[in-house]
Amino acid sequence: MHYLVISDIFGTTDALQSLVGTLDIKATIIDPYCGQSMHFADEHEAYTYFTENVGHDTYQQTIAKHLNSVFESVAVVAFSVGASAVWALSGSTTAKVCCALCFYGSQIRHFRDTKPNFPIQLWFPQQEPHFDVDSLKNALQLTPNVQAKTLPYLHGFMNRLSANYDEEGYRLGVELIQSFLNENNG
Repeated sequence: MHYLVISDIFGTTDALQSLVGTLDIKATIIDPYCGQSMHFADEHEAYTYFTENVGHDTYQQTIAKHLNSVFESVAVVAFSVGASAVWALSGSTTAKVCCALCFYGSQIRHFRDTKPNFPIQLWFPQQEPHFDVDSLKNALQLTPNVQAKTLPYLHGFMNRLSANYDEEGYRLGVELIQSFLNENNG
């Protein structure tokens, strides 16, 4: 089994590489900046750069291209904008994705009608400023192949560079990822 870790707007960071190292898996990291370290000062700078230079559609196309190039079964772990892109692609991808675990993909709300072709676990934060998390979670739980749940943390709790990073949330997230990997031949 091969694993793909799909980043948020910060891209490939030391923190993300450390997380992957903690998991002790062979994983390919996909990010919006083709592996180039960006060293953003904060989320505002990262978001501005992402929206002005990459955008959701381009990142989704980058992920789709990578997914369609894999020849072995893959499990996906994705964060934020990466999680939203995986969700958006999950109903149409022909890749060998066996399953996905997605954290705080807030843009999922724009793709409510997606019907994933593989099992996907969605972990939402306790709240989001632009929509009702519980309403979205409850609607998505009715979709085949979907498990949607919330955690008592805020968007970005797994990213040490996020203002919402939470050490306890990070530990719980790592446990959830380890469990997901173990369930899927990790």
